[in-house]
Amino acid sequence: MGAELKRRGALRAKVATDYPLSALETVDLSYRCNEADEVKLTKRSWVHDRSTGERQQAALSVSTPFGVEARLRHTDRAQSYGLRVCVQGLDGFRRSFDTPRTAFAKRGTPEVMAHLWANGLRTEADGEVLVLQILKAANPAREILVVSRPGWHHLLQADQPVFVTPAGEVLGDNQELSVELSTEVSMPAEVAKGGSMEGSLDAVQAVTATHNCRHFLLGTIAGFASPFIALTGLETCGIARDVRRPSRCREVQGSDRPPIGSSQHC
Repeated sequence: MGAELKRRGALRAKVATDYPLSALETVDLSYRCNEADEVKLTKRSWVHDRSTGERQQAALSVSTPFGVEARLRHTDRAQSYGLRVCVQGLDGFRRSFDTPRTAFAKRGTPEVMAHLWANGLRTEADGEVLVLQILKAANPAREILVVSRPGWHHLLQADQPVFVTPAGEVLGDNQELSVELSTEVSMPAEVAKGGSMEGSLDAVQAVTATHNCRHFLLGTIAGFASPFIALTGLETCGIARDVRRPSRCREVQGSDRPPIGSSQHC
């Protein structure tokens, strides 16, 4: 019996760590194991005992585990806040999603509930209402600065700019700050990065040695120019192309002199 209680206690402790709860002053919340050995979020409430006719306190199930692991600050959205919510999936594994706090302004918060249910949250009775109350009251200590696009970023909280790759890797990040790329635009690592530095150098060398392929060279230079333009804040410019002649479009973009018959100039 003692070993079983110890095992259940360890299971509850792990769930409480993986899915941190935001305390409510008006509701007594805790994680408990049910008869099926599932850990669920419960609330203390007064219930009527039919056998004795008296009222007594009991732990009523609210939902499967969920929590708020961090608050988000969107640096390029007027420093507005959001939440990173973690949910126990139907398979028992941990999932997470980001939501802006403005989503709570909508009646019934359909977007937030849609994310919760899609990620596997299960509720009982009026658990849905209580779940939303917990999320609205959440203010975790950990804060993540979120940027909405890759590239250079000048953050109010940092003395030096940081560079964020399409995969979400942050270069030049202050160790005291946590900076991330929005999950809406972040690419999987296998998509955002490919090849090798040696292969890239071989390709550039082949481009520079190829006759009448200046558009390839321009594209190579543009790949390096873009981060510098973003860092310095200089105005960008575009290169026009003749949409009626797409086969010669790239040549127009890469040439200092448009071919005969082109309707626009670089």
